[in-house]
Amino acid sequence: MRTDAGGCVLPLFAAATVPALSYTEVLPMFDTHAIARSLTDADLTPEQADAITAALRQAVEHDAAGAATKADLAELRVELAGLEARLIKWMIGIVFAGAGLVIAVLRLIG
Repeated sequence: MRTDAGGCVLPLFAAATVPALSYTEVLPMFDTHAIARSLTDADLTPEQADAITAALRQAVEHDAAGAATKADLAELRVELAGLEARLIKWMIGIVFAGAGLVIAVLRLIG
């Protein structure tokens, strides 16, 4: 059984270390030259085609910059496992407190 630094039990699926990926590994691959060629074939000037292709690449890079990596997801799983363990501890405590309250009320009545 594995535990984190706080002593919470980690599930088996929680990865200890996952290599981080760079944004180029996360980006969908596309051929900017083919895009520019398609745009010039559609009667755009090479300058216009290059500008559109650059804007498209920049937009894709910007979107990918906020994408979660496998390392981010593994870290989230570890955090969730710790929260789950804390929640279970609180739930057990509430059950015992409720049972104690019921017993106290029954003793007062009876």
